[in-house]
Amino acid sequence: MHDSFVTYKNFYFLKVASALTAVLVIFYLFHDAYPEPNGGSWLGYLLGILGAVILIWLSLLGIRKRRYRSSQGNTVSWVSAHIYLGSALIIITTLHSGFQFALNIHFLGYFLTLLVVLTGFYGLYAYSVYPDKITANCGDLTRDTMFDEVIDLDERSLAVAESISADLYAQILELIESCKVKPSLFQQIFSNSDYKNENLESLVNRIIDSINSDHGNRDKLSLLHDFILEKYALLKRIDWDIRYNCRLNWWLYLHVPLTLALIAAVSIHVFIIFYYWW
Repeated sequence: MHDSFVTYKNFYFLKVASALTAVLVIFYLFHDAYPEPNGGSWLGYLLGILGAVILIWLSLLGIRKRRYRSSQGNTVSWVSAHIYLGSALIIITTLHSGFQFALNIHFLGYFLTLLVVLTGFYGLYAYSVYPDKITANCGDLTRDTMFDEVIDLDERSLAVAESISADLYAQILELIESCKVKPSLFQQIFSNSDYKNENLESLVNRIIDSINSDHGNRDKLSLLHDFILEKYALLKRIDWDIRYNCRLNWWLYLHVPLTLALIAAVSIHVFIIFYYWW
């Protein structure tokens, strides 16, 4: 049976992360820190070192994915560890802070940890939902293949229109030039409305009227009508493919830079601690 990164080996990394955090919470509750729990106690240092090790280890996921790109099992295990141990970082860093927060470099590291984990949660959602949506939308076709089919339909439409009238040929040519699939970034991330092209819809309505009135060219007009509707359907699929792929990947443009910023903030945090310690 195929394991996903969520259920990998019967939730192995969920169990590891849960056991680890449970042990750390117990230590925290029974730890007698003076005058109050803080990152400077022996437990605070232990939690800080553990959190830093987990952060660096999980940051290597991208390298590991490329190194093991031929092994699906290794990739799934690393992603599963990334999810659950990354989530555990929220608890580990909170305990490390001793629930003492102030507007300084130390809190910046904690805040960045939250942002990294939250963007990672979106990534978990995205990889659980959008690959299936992309497959359902595209089937066996790639985006390039769909564009090739659109071009082929355009050529066939022009050939049919030319055999009917020069005016209709000009209308089809104008339509081809106006059919652009360029959803805005906002539409790619948030909009759930279908691709709309008023020029195309208007031309389809005019062709339907012509089918009812021009009996001599009815068959050609019906064929042209079908070509245009088939093209419209393809344009909608291309538009959704662009949106789904954006929603699958856009979060990485936040997650990766935030991770690098977090590593930098933790490095400064550690330097300051040891500077004042020595």
